[in-house]
Amino acid sequence: MNRKKLDIGSSIEKARHEGNWHQLASIAENIREESDLKTLVKAESELEILIASNSISNNKQDETLSRIKRQLLTIANDAKTRQQYQLESSFLLAKTFYYLNLYKDVVKLYTRLKLESMDVSDNSHRWYVRNVCEAFCYKGKCLEKLQANSVDIIKCYENASSLMMILDTSSKFNKERRDSMSKFVIGEFLEDSVGTIPRLLINKCSTDDIIRRSRFLLVACDSNLSLRLRALLSYHLAEILLFRMSDHKYLPVTLKSIMDYANQKLPSVKPSINDGKNLYFPDDITEEVLLLLLLTEMLIIKDIENIGFADLNHLRNIYDLLALVLMRRSLIPIVAEIYERALKYSMDIFHIWFQFSLSLTASRKYDRAMLALKKCLVISPKNSLVNLTAAKISLNYLNNFDDAELYASQVIDQKESRHLTGSAYLILGVTYSRQASSVLLINHRKKLQERALKSLEKAYELAPGDYRTSLYLALNYAFIRDIVNAVHYSRIALHLNRTDVGCLHLTALLLSAQKKGRQALDVCDIAAAEYPDNFSLMFLKAKLEEVYISGNQALDTYKAILIKYHLLTKKAKLNENRAKSDIVSTISYNQAAYSDDASSISGISTVGSKGLSTHLDFELTPHLLTKIWLSIADVYIQLGRLSDAEMSIREASMISSKSYGRLHESKGNLRAAKQCYDDVLAGNHDHFNTLLHLGLTHHQLGNLDMAEKFLLEAIKIEPASHCAWNALGTILQERDCDDTAAECFLLASDFESTSPVSSFYSILQFI
Repeated sequence: MNRKKLDIGSSIEKARHEGNWHQLASIAENIREESDLKTLVKAESELEILIASNSISNNKQDETLSRIKRQLLTIANDAKTRQQYQLESSFLLAKTFYYLNLYKDVVKLYTRLKLESMDVSDNSHRWYVRNVCEAFCYKGKCLEKLQANSVDIIKCYENASSLMMILDTSSKFNKERRDSMSKFVIGEFLEDSVGTIPRLLINKCSTDDIIRRSRFLLVACDSNLSLRLRALLSYHLAEILLFRMSDHKYLPVTLKSIMDYANQKLPSVKPSINDGKNLYFPDDITEEVLLLLLLTEMLIIKDIENIGFADLNHLRNIYDLLALVLMRRSLIPIVAEIYERALKYSMDIFHIWFQFSLSLTASRKYDRAMLALKKCLVISPKNSLVNLTAAKISLNYLNNFDDAELYASQVIDQKESRHLTGSAYLILGVTYSRQASSVLLINHRKKLQERALKSLEKAYELAPGDYRTSLYLALNYAFIRDIVNAVHYSRIALHLNRTDVGCLHLTALLLSAQKKGRQALDVCDIAAAEYPDNFSLMFLKAKLEEVYISGNQALDTYKAILIKYHLLTKKAKLNENRAKSDIVSTISYNQAAYSDDASSISGISTVGSKGLSTHLDFELTPHLLTKIWLSIADVYIQLGRLSDAEMSIREASMISSKSYGRLHESKGNLRAAKQCYDDVLAGNHDHFNTLLHLGLTHHQLGNLDMAEKFLLEAIKIEPASHCAWNALGTILQERDCDDTAAECFLLASDFESTSPVSSFYSILQFI
């Protein structure tokens, strides 16, 4: 009989340690005679199964809890019951009170048990330590519900932390029980309670104290017993550092500070802490947060792989914080890789797919981003935000106008909020406008321009407070040379956003179209002070100076642009090297943590320049440098300094193999100029300036047919060019087509009166 009781006791202990409550229920059923032990084990298994199932709050379960309460009260209040059973039933009774929302009864019961006076040491039975630790967590939560004194609440959580470290320490150093201890389950409630202590104490303790406590707990609790606990602690510590600690108040991590805190706050706990020479300590907040989040991710994934547990919401939050930290360091490729790795554990979670698509967009992998967005639409077919994002990528990066129109139209058809529908009409209007600028047939272009204006006016009606709608309405009116409406809407856009570079740029162009050059220059100076690295504004300023002041002043501005280009290029290379170093160090950590994940560092070479040029209007490319040199050459030609122009063209030719015919044209070498223009058109047959000058060159050579042909092609691309219309009128006049020539001259005069110094198309339509 004694042997049988011993076997039952061992089975009960094993089931408890492993958290196998269904096995415990089966053991209770196998105890034949009715006894306090059978009642206790049966009530315990029922209660723990209810807690584990997360269905404890419905009315049906209240009846079960009330029945369990009656059974446990019978054991706890029976003087004949063994003291051990009384204590265990009291612990279970307190849990039952908690889930019945009887918080005062929980506190009274723990007071009667003299919880704070219970003797717990490294040699105490681990199940007893777990129960006492859990009791402090329940008491702390009840005191919070009852809005008790913060000091009492903090004391409860401090005691729970101390006991958790004793439990963790015993798992490492109790050699006699190491094998059985490896299967010991702390319990989800206890892990959650201790793991979220930093967050629970945010409004009750100083931030510095919470950070020190969390660091000590992380260092002390480092056995396999507490993987999920460590994940929770590291995650909440990362959150606190990220959102509640500034850089200048950051507390550096040192072994001395951790041990000093332990000796001051938790003198009874003596965990074993590695004090080797090869320890790594973060240098700043970003490094510590990044380390904590990568550690959290590794622990949770290890937990998933070991026991199949998957807290996907928690995992999702980790990836979002990782993305936030990595984006601060411009480690964009790593963000995309992290979300791609996340898909292994969350294939059908919309949020992960959407974040993955955004990270791919930031990495300039637009085709893959579109594939990720299509997966988002499979999961959530009527999500307007996804459709709008897909429309923007199609329009801005892929130049796929058909897809942009399709996705924007789907948002309109879904009849969402005015804001979303207005954004869809805005995208639709810009799509039609950009289509119109790429169409050569005049009637087709006219129809697209009308559709663009109609869509933009609808967008303005739905969202009049969106400055982009007013800006693009003004720009599209400027395209058709309706300067009155263009000025009206540009003023509205500027009123809504006085610092937007597009609004300032368009205002300057409209002033130049009204022949108010000095005012346009003033606007350029204001804009340049706000955006000193914006090349479009610098080019416009130089052009205005060339027209309204002098070529020499324009030349000085172009030289300043050249210096700015070289300075920004140098800065981009420094950023590139820094980003490359950060990426390599981050990947090294990832490869150590995930040996089966192949981390790619493709795209590192462009991270620095891309990170810098995100706020620029031009990429820092050789094409931009070529444009600067050729603009300088143009000014030299206007000033008659042909030798200087030739030197500038030679500089441009070292970057780009394209010839430049303007110099030959100015020297009177018309056939050489014609050959140069033909070479340029071979690579870009829609280049307006080349077509215009080729037409003028043919005219000077006496080839009127070819001159007319090229001028008409130029007019198809830029119908409002007064230079092209004037040159065409001259050719028609020489052919004695006086009536047609007169019409061309009238159009040229009309367009010249509203012509800006630089094309309105120099303003990018980018949503």
